[in-house]
Amino acid sequence: MKSQSLIETKDNLFGRRDIYVSHKQFTDENILDAVKEAMTQHEYNRKQIDYLYNYSKGKQPILNRFKAIRPEIKNTIVENHALEIKNFKIGFLFGEPVQYISRGDEDIDMADNRQEDKGIVYLNQLMFNDDKPAKDVELGDWIFTCGVGYRMCLQAENDRDVFETYILDPRTTFVVKSNDYKKKPILGVTFSDNLDEDKHLKYRQIDVYSEDHYWFIEEKNGKYKILESVYRAYRGVPIFEYCNNSAKMGSFEVVIGLCDALNNITSNRIDGIEQFIQSLIWFNNCEINEEEYEQLKKQGAIQTTSEAGKQASIKILTEQLDQSQTQITKDDIYETMLIIAGVPDRQASAGGNTGQALIIGQGWQMAESHAKAFELKFNDPEKQFLRYVLSICKNNQFVPKELKELEISCVEVKFTRNRTDNILTKTQALSTMLNSGIHPKTAIATCGLFSDPQQVWADSIEYLKKYLPEDNGIVKALEAINQRQSSEQ
Repeated sequence: MKSQSLIETKDNLFGRRDIYVSHKQFTDENILDAVKEAMTQHEYNRKQIDYLYNYSKGKQPILNRFKAIRPEIKNTIVENHALEIKNFKIGFLFGEPVQYISRGDEDIDMADNRQEDKGIVYLNQLMFNDDKPAKDVELGDWIFTCGVGYRMCLQAENDRDVFETYILDPRTTFVVKSNDYKKKPILGVTFSDNLDEDKHLKYRQIDVYSEDHYWFIEEKNGKYKILESVYRAYRGVPIFEYCNNSAKMGSFEVVIGLCDALNNITSNRIDGIEQFIQSLIWFNNCEINEEEYEQLKKQGAIQTTSEAGKQASIKILTEQLDQSQTQITKDDIYETMLIIAGVPDRQASAGGNTGQALIIGQGWQMAESHAKAFELKFNDPEKQFLRYVLSICKNNQFVPKELKELEISCVEVKFTRNRTDNILTKTQALSTMLNSGIHPKTAIATCGLFSDPQQVWADSIEYLKKYLPEDNGIVKALEAINQRQSSEQ
């Protein structure tokens, strides 16, 4: 029965469903009905998420393998290509910290942008203090496993920390969206189960956030009860949903059938080797009892007699698996799996060995195109998260003025990959852009050399004066600062 439910779950893997409720405004009178309605829908997603999570850890259908012929020789080998695909995606996209940089505008040469730059530098520092790079890796792990990931942001209890973020388990977290064309998040829900000694559910504690309210709800024996109802100071749902794609499918979900096929091929190949070694013995026209058979296995030889007129023979039944043809099939399936998943082939190239030939021929260009599509999908919830963070910063006395006045329209999310790959080419590109009159801030952000281009720009302004026009406000501001420092000395 357990194996059957596992198969049914696998056959329904077509992405996660959005969750909707019949209410749009929430009060103490209708919040329990809304949560109960949403929890029922989430249960469908939760089973699939749990299946994909266990699949990535190696709990795959091959472990339930059934073998009717010679069941004593049954190998269950898990080649965990799901983990391979997921780990590549995490390292490729989140191996370098996601940074915030100044978004280019028509006033890029004005001295006012100096304040904006400082605000973004402060913002990156706050994210570093919150250990955001490590949390982004954890978030990416969930996104590429089950297609969705959730980040929560709350005001810190200590004002000096400003805010705190948490990565939530998608099995116990979901976002309810408005049932119209806007698909706007209207509820954020996360819960925890309390179990008894027999691992049975005793009660469930549910945290629910609306645009301006918080409820703490307990569910016990199917009955829901409000334990706490509080008005929130900051507007917006503080739980943000990140999706891998529009279907909310995991990175290996689309090739899960090919992963199972590779497990099956490998297990059968090991069975073939073992069956060849443990071949059956055929006794033709001769009788042998159990004691004589044990003597044969122990000494390797036996003397037998046959009936008159019949020739006796003892043969070993052997039929070896064609390993070369099996390997061709396996390689074809593996290559198809990598192409569909957008993962490059790491085998040596037999063709041109120039840098660009390897990038195109081994699938790195395809991996880059998949990554860029993901970045665009990532930016929407990340901007919602940033908007919520900036609203907290505006009301904190320890936050610098430059950060308080920073607008979301001034911030751009920056992914950095392959900082040292083709470093000479990137350095030459930076030099060419600077000498061609491209603004240094744009050149630094474009060349791909730096994981935090905003900090590099802020640190290098003094050394980049020769690339800025004489009437630029930044140059004049720097000269004023230098004159003031000289007079003070």
